[in-house]
Amino acid sequence: WRREPLDRPGLLNKVTAGGNLSRDEAAAFMDELTDGSLEDAYIAGMLTALSSKGITADEVAGCVSVLVEKRRPVELPRDAVSGGILDTCGTGGDGLHTFNISSFSALLASSCGATVAKHGNRAVSSKSGSTEFYAALGISVDLDAQGVAESVASEGFGYMAAPLFHGAMRYAGPVRKVLGVKTIMNTLGPLANPAGADFQLIGVFDDALLPVMARAAKMLGVKRVWTVRSLDGLDEISPGAPTKIFRIDEKGVESEELFDPSTFGISGFSVDDLAGGNGAENARAARELLRGGGVPALREAVCLNAGAALAVAGIAADIGDGYRQAKAALDDGRAAAKVEALSKRAGAGAGGS
Repeated sequence: WRREPLDRPGLLNKVTAGGNLSRDEAAAFMDELTDGSLEDAYIAGMLTALSSKGITADEVAGCVSVLVEKRRPVELPRDAVSGGILDTCGTGGDGLHTFNISSFSALLASSCGATVAKHGNRAVSSKSGSTEFYAALGISVDLDAQGVAESVASEGFGYMAAPLFHGAMRYAGPVRKVLGVKTIMNTLGPLANPAGADFQLIGVFDDALLPVMARAAKMLGVKRVWTVRSLDGLDEISPGAPTKIFRIDEKGVESEELFDPSTFGISGFSVDDLAGGNGAENARAARELLRGGGVPALREAVCLNAGAALAVAGIAADIGDGYRQAKAALDDGRAAAKVEALSKRAGAGAGGS
């Protein structure tokens, strides 16, 4: 089926005047963008106008619905994912160049029994995105759909590098590079998981996106979603400052919390303590954590974020319970065993290209 042709001037005028697009209008715009039929100048105008007025959940959901239609889907075996699929993919772009907290937290949550299909990409504003980090840890970053399905079925974890599953996004690339500012495009990746996540922990780069991203996720069929941003500017749960959390549960009930890590006796850390480098440097820091040592701030950060992910997935009662489970998995070697198994699998060339 085809959508109605896009009323290009009409939509741009509407958004420039501060009007919001309907879900269908946003989908029509994204449909033409991902077909390669929009001029760069028009794409730049729309992305800038949408950012200026502030994006809505309908606009995000409309755009993502097209990416979902056009993605290469990952069909996971039902028996392997009976408890639901978790993803910790955030927007990135907080500009703070920290360690790969959500990427490591995904591995940690998997070692605690969560089934994780992690969506990610190369670095946006940092020196190391999920792809660089996992590659340096020896985990496969170029699996095809079958390879991801096999990895999730056997190890409870699989990584999907966005460009391999979302080829249609390439048409916006040059414009985004020239603009150099964050736009609605930065919000789409976390909600376009090729395997279709049931549970999502999504870090966001702007407080205004907390309800927007959570509501868009629910519109797209996610069962439970938490969006997070810390008061010290991280698109993660911070060990050094309170974090705003916006939740929507399986019944659609919304709640908000200001989560304070000092409740667990975690304090005295700053964003500088979470500093990251390139993929190889971050993988080294991760291996220290897996050996039971490492930077204390990083240890707290990954346990808090894995703990939240476990709570979203229903494996933990709350962040505190999840935090304790994550810490135990680091201490008793389960997390190290998980990374070892995934690395062995990659070395054996199992599952896809």
